[in-house]
Amino acid sequence: DRAGFGWDLAAVARKFLDFVDQLVEIRKTQPVFQRRRFFKGRPIRGVKDITWLAPSGEEMDEAAWTAGFTKCVGVRLAGDLIDEVDEDGDRIVGETVLILLNAHHEPVPFSMPVHQAERHSELLVDPADVHAESSFHEGQQPFDLQGRAVSLFLLRAHPPTPPTEGNAARGTPFDAPCSPTHRRARPGCQMKPGKQRP
Repeated sequence: DRAGFGWDLAAVARKFLDFVDQLVEIRKTQPVFQRRRFFKGRPIRGVKDITWLAPSGEEMDEAAWTAGFTKCVGVRLAGDLIDEVDEDGDRIVGETVLILLNAHHEPVPFSMPVHQAERHSELLVDPADVHAESSFHEGQQPFDLQGRAVSLFLLRAHPPTPPTEGNAARGTPFDAPCSPTHRRARPGCQMKPGKQRP
């Protein structure tokens, strides 16, 4: 008899369905997850197409890879270094994705990697709360990565200030890029969908 445990299976099922729906939409809309070729793992125009990160936010070295206690890693997939073209011969460019993975049973403070100026990491997937509001994380800012969890971020430009009565009268646009995978589209989002592979 499950009644004594107070389980709400409908709510659990809905939460899991929402989470899977998020992942499917990300897979469909992010070119970095649709690559036809393997990652090279070497610098291309000064940046690697794939970078493995330690909880310190720095790239993992040989000592980090061979440490027996390593249970938390991050991986950054460069969306502008896919090095493929679409059916029209145009270079495929997507968003850069950061994935943090924690196999430990306790939370781990993960120091967010430093990106180029005017960029930050926007939390897109958080299994702890699939309906949570978006949050923006700067380089070297610690992120509380939950135990046995995976969190996914997109590299984005700093969001502009939403329009108010004052700046709306001056015609200040609010055209922050808004991915189709974003859980809540920002008001006034003017993003145009990119080309998708057939």
